Amino acid sequence: MALGKVLVTVFATAATLAGAGYLISTFGQPTSNGNGGTGTGNGPPKLGSWEFAEWTTTAADPAAELPTIVVLHDSDSGDADIRAMFAGFESPARVLVPLGTVGSGQKRSYIEPQADLMTLQKVSIGLQDFLFAALQERKVKGRLIVVGLGSSGTLATALGLFAGLAVRQAYALGGSYNTSSVPLAPQADVKIRQWLQSVLSKSTQDATTEAFKLMTSRGFNAELLIGDFDLPITTALFKAWLWPELLQGVGEA
Repeated sequence: MALGKVLVTVFATAATLAGAGYLISTFGQPTSNGNGGTGTGNGPPKLGSWEFAEWTTTAADPAAELPTIVVLHDSDSGDADIRAMFAGFESPARVLVPLGTVGSGQKRSYIEPQADLMTLQKVSIGLQDFLFAALQERKVKGRLIVVGLGSSGTLATALGLFAGLAVRQAYALGGSYNTSSVPLAPQADVKIRQWLQSVLSKSTQDATTEAFKLMTSRGFNAELLIGDFDLPITTALFKAWLWPELLQGVGEA
């Protein structure tokens, strides 16, 4: 994919896209911003055990049944950068961002960078609880779309593999994977796409490539793309690489 060409296309149409939608909660705090926000001011809202941020795109009614996108941030201190990535998103949708726990440097994260496999699996199970809580407590059209940014791409891929009853599409813009964390068979039809940084070590690239070969051999709809991009994820790259995929699938049942 020629990145420069895609960027020109995205930015040329940005002025014609719809408005920003309704902000419901941010940084784990409820809000009432005059645009239909439903915050009560009674403390951080939670889905499952996770504090979260929530908003809708295109001024969609927060009470309506909506396609829902769950975004896993990359060691961010909040959700403002992710809201900026969705500015002008042209399909009505609900966006949920589980905020993780406060760790080193007072930044929220889901997992420490050097965490072992067991810790990764524990966090993945906790995020599955978040997904099923979202399905239960929100009016969600179909199953969820999960997006993992940066290091959280590994978690997004894991959710696509292990939480197929809740997830219909999983996109990882970053992260890596390995064969030891691939299930024997899919629970449901899930589209899994992972973008792997080409600057990562050859051993990481080889391990992730083998993992995706194993996924496809076991019947998963999985594709690995390897290329150059900078982390943390920029708004431009998010729109150029991910918007077309999300817009294509956001209205699916």
